[in-house]
Amino acid sequence: MKNLLTLKICWMILLACVWWGTLSAQVDPHFSQYYIQPMTMNPAFTGAFDGDYRLSGIWRSQYGNTLNTRGISAEKTTNKSANLGFNLINQVSSDGAYSFTNGYLSYAFTGVRFGRNEDHFLVMAMQVGFISRKFDINKMQFGSQWVSGVGFDPSGNSNETFLKPQVTSFDAGAGIAYYDATPNQTTSFFGGISAFHITRPVNPFLSDQTQSRLDIRYSVQAGVRI
Repeated sequence: MKNLLTLKICWMILLACVWWGTLSAQVDPHFSQYYIQPMTMNPAFTGAFDGDYRLSGIWRSQYGNTLNTRGISAEKTTNKSANLGFNLINQVSSDGAYSFTNGYLSYAFTGVRFGRNEDHFLVMAMQVGFISRKFDINKMQFGSQWVSGVGFDPSGNSNETFLKPQVTSFDAGAGIAYYDATPNQTTSFFGGISAFHITRPVNPFLSDQTQSRLDIRYSVQAGVRI
């Protein structure tokens, strides 16, 4: 009964966080093979596999090889109701004009179990790390540098003002997930809710830091394992 009450309270808190305030769009580096980098979807998926540890790597090229994204991760399960993980993602344009890197450590608490044989798990997790963004203004082109009848003039003034071309900020996320680990059954349900950039890192490229911050990115997952 106590575990069931804990489950209800946790779901209510996360649902309130998701629907509170104004929702806005945001794009982080991501992969269509999301199962290779599960911690980028929800830190509560850290260590959600059969085994003691898992190492993975992934690479993706987009838009005619003009944007490359690489990711590596490592996860470790323990017998102390905790799983640990690390993931690193780097996204860079082919001309080196823009680079995005983030790295996180994840801690997932797996001690909340319920059901007749305690085969149902409620996992709560935290994720802390850094987010680094930088660009080379000398490798970019701006509208004011295009001259009628001449074309692009690299010596022209961009008329753009940037506060910083590079910054590294502390970042954090959190998540909660449920999964059914009952043995010898044909289907197992799982689901979760997560929130990223809960520290709201400042956008380093604009002069008005008080108004320009990354929005919190919410993610909802659900599925059936067959």
